[in-house]
Amino acid sequence: MKKIIFISIIIMIVSFSVYSQNLDPIIDDLSTFFYELGKEMAPHTVQNELSGYGVGEADFDNARLFFITTSIGATLSSGLFEFIDTENSQFEILNVYNFVDNIIQETPDIIQDGYDTAQTFVPYINLRLGAGFNFYFDTDVIILFSIFPGAFTSWIGEMIDQETLELSSINLGLRIRKALLKDRGWFPAISLGIGYTFADFHLGYGVPEFTQDLGGDQLVIAGNLYLDSVMHATGVDIAVSKKFAAFIPFLKVGAYYQWTRFTGGMNEFVARILDATDVVIAETDKGPESVVTLSELSVILNGGFEIKLGGFVLCPYTTFDVSTQSFTINLETRTEF
Repeated sequence: MKKIIFISIIIMIVSFSVYSQNLDPIIDDLSTFFYELGKEMAPHTVQNELSGYGVGEADFDNARLFFITTSIGATLSSGLFEFIDTENSQFEILNVYNFVDNIIQETPDIIQDGYDTAQTFVPYINLRLGAGFNFYFDTDVIILFSIFPGAFTSWIGEMIDQETLELSSINLGLRIRKALLKDRGWFPAISLGIGYTFADFHLGYGVPEFTQDLGGDQLVIAGNLYLDSVMHATGVDIAVSKKFAAFIPFLKVGAYYQWTRFTGGMNEFVARILDATDVVIAETDKGPESVVTLSELSVILNGGFEIKLGGFVLCPYTTFDVSTQSFTINLETRTEF
């Protein structure tokens, strides 16, 4: 009898270890999902985070000493989730298509509607406030700032019945530029600038419990999804502008070296395999995580115009990132004192 009990225990242990090993490909599939998502999102970070400069005119000609800027815009990317298909071709066991669909179905209607076009078009929104000083050495100093506190998200989440939603971001930037040529006669103004930008982004969301049939057994996954991004960018740009009364068209070319670290994964994670009688035969709390790091030079082209009405300036413009082939559209205002 003791031998039978001993053999039964051994069989249970061996069976459990086999299923535990079978959970590893599922964790690998989730890690692949976050890695591929990071590869899609990270390249657009520098273009979006460098937007909101608030100044198109290459030289103020010492007309104003202080100014405040506001900006709203979006980087238009080619889409997300392009690596996901109904055949689940890039994944071994986990049906990632159904996993993502399970998350989307629990989100507000506006996100569900946007998911249909997400594989072809996704806008990355940017909002900026800025302040600058124009010194008498033909030099401008511009400070850019934006923040979305996580406390706001808690309040919004309660309003839309998404209490697990977490969202926070911060952007800090500094630009210093020097006028090289003045706007005189038929000659345009030309300036050279240097700058640095830091950006931090966090998104968290409670994933609804996901189940998948494994040939008689049942896979159950639950946890909290998180996406984190940290970016540092520094570089130079050259601006050219020409005044035609209140109308001032401008062009800029910037080269910025970015270091971006994108981390995606799940915490408070649990994955279980249940047999036909709902007995847990394998379980793990080892959450998936993937890191995508970019260290590269981005060349960004910028063009638009300013309409100057006394001390108030309206500035629509667009940028084009040579490496990602994506556009940003922005509308900015500047109040000069």
